Amino acid sequence: MPPALQRGSSLGARLLVDLLALVAFSFVLFALLNSVAGRPEELLVTSDPSIREADLVRFVDEGGRDRSIAHRYICWWIGRSDHGERCAYWPSHGLLSGDLGWSKVHQRPVVELLRSRLVATLSITLPAFALGLLVALGLGLEAMARRKGVVAMAASALPVVVGGVPVHWLCLTALLVFALWAEVLPSGGSGGLSHLVLPVLVLTAIHAGRWVRHVRHSVGMVLESELALAMRARGIEERVVRRRALLNAIAPLLVIVSASVPSMFGGAVVVERVFSLPGMGMLIFESIRNDDRAVATVVLCLYACITLVAMGGLDILVRSLDPRSTKEELA
Repeated sequence: MPPALQRGSSLGARLLVDLLALVAFSFVLFALLNSVAGRPEELLVTSDPSIREADLVRFVDEGGRDRSIAHRYICWWIGRSDHGERCAYWPSHGLLSGDLGWSKVHQRPVVELLRSRLVATLSITLPAFALGLLVALGLGLEAMARRKGVVAMAASALPVVVGGVPVHWLCLTALLVFALWAEVLPSGGSGGLSHLVLPVLVLTAIHAGRWVRHVRHSVGMVLESELALAMRARGIEERVVRRRALLNAIAPLLVIVSASVPSMFGGAVVVERVFSLPGMGMLIFESIRNDDRAVATVVLCLYACITLVAMGGLDILVRSLDPRSTKEELA
């Protein structure tokens, strides 16, 4: 088999495995949210004991809640065969047609809710991701150049602080310093760009603390390698040697950064909660607290999809950066 065709078949097999994993996760999640949180008709009777039996029967029939979990799960994907009232778990046309259902709490289509909340989350996660990478590269390189300076101490202390202090404590510390004491930044909300500074600052510190240690280690290994010694022996400037070390250290760093994509959204959940930012983190918290199962199912499945895509991209990145994996695959 030609190498290109074999690589294509390997990629197709990976996509198939990821798709099956997403379907299995969504089914387990759907079944848990339909079983663990209690039956909706029981919750309805508890909240309104005066409800009539005829209304309760209509509520169960329209939502298909007398059907099996598997039947409701299939209808959740492909839509309902009837044309009854809109219910939480059976979108009129199914997920495959883009109908994600209806939020009973926000009284809006789930797709519109996701669109507005996803923009708010990306407005803090993407800048923090990019800034964290730049800070990690800068601190790591400077720490290797001046191993006994202030920057080296900061590069050593940042991973310890980020790894040992909970995320909500970092958020509260930032609020205390910049919003209460200095009074230079707002404490939260989504009124403008100034409201995004503190969330981005906290997420940047988290990402930089996770990556600076890897940058320092990778660059240090290259600077102490035989290649760097040979370049110095030939009279090449130290600036050129460091640049070469950075290029050689980029490959493992990209793998680590790609593996951090799923946790990028996980850390945003706590940050959005503390800073009252109406993003995906607040949405999943509100949906679980208020038993908005349509929103909770879709958001958690979206997180699972992002994780699978990130892991698939990581696998492709490793294969492209490491020629040995390609040779072993084609052997």
